[in-house]
Amino acid sequence: MEPHELTLVIFARDFDQTIDFYERRLELRRIESWHRDDSQGARFAAGESAVVEVFGAPGPGIDERTRVAGVSLGLNVDSVDAWYATLRSRGIECTNPEDQWWGGRMFYCFDPNGLPVMISETKRT
Repeated sequence: MEPHELTLVIFARDFDQTIDFYERRLELRRIESWHRDDSQGARFAAGESAVVEVFGAPGPGIDERTRVAGVSLGLNVDSVDAWYATLRSRGIECTNPEDQWWGGRMFYCFDPNGLPVMISETKRT
């Protein structure tokens, strides 16, 4: 038995800001979106088999149990430095890119909900 995709679900404090962050600033491709009386949301492609799904209030299951500490979104990219320059030019606060012991390079930015987004690249030899 194997899952078909990995979905990271984000319960947005500010739905419009969160959608803007993932769609316009990170440039993830929107797969679908909906707006109903009981729920609003959008799904974004994050690689070949991963999805970032954003729910806005009221949304299903939004309560204190959905507040998970110690979670971050990780995006592996071709050029950390290019991503860093692009995100900074869009006004997104980021940590400085740093080389890592495992041979890669990475930095963090934060979505409007405070979720850490780790942007990393693995050096290919």
